[in-house]
Amino acid sequence: MLHDAGLSFKVMPADVDESISEGLSPIQAAIDLAERKSLQFHREAETSIIITADTLVVVDDHILGKPGSDHEAWKMLHLLSGRSHEVITAVQIRYQSSTDMLTSVSRVTFHPLSNETIEYYVQHFCPFDKAGAYAIQEWIGLVGVASIKGSYYNVVGLPVDLVVKALARYKQS
Repeated sequence: MLHDAGLSFKVMPADVDESISEGLSPIQAAIDLAERKSLQFHREAETSIIITADTLVVVDDHILGKPGSDHEAWKMLHLLSGRSHEVITAVQIRYQSSTDMLTSVSRVTFHPLSNETIEYYVQHFCPFDKAGAYAIQEWIGLVGVASIKGSYYNVVGLPVDLVVKALARYKQS
């Protein structure tokens, strides 16, 4: 997505414990995770702009992480079936001593999903590295999503419009 927005970048995976600290709201949890990832690259931020992000899926104030098994993925998708949930992304931009924290919240509503639809998705796609066990840009998004209120790209995992707007500030300095 960043490439499509005309940005040059290098991907550097962050090795961070993604467990959520107790007592944090979902937005605070996303911010905390994005910030923990960013802190891993404090040295690189002296000469490069660092962008880190974390996306959470929240239903009934319960954060759905990444499933660890087919059964967990099936349970998450069954929970989301026929309901609305929030997708929250926090993005931290760090350059030298400056930081910006951006947040985006989108509301996604799924059609009711049959057991067969859920099973097909779990067996033929990869729900394990995705919060809430789904990627909207995959088959489940095409056949299962009834509506989105907010940024589609936030649901994919990065609110590119907010990032590009924030990066403009760094070009001017």
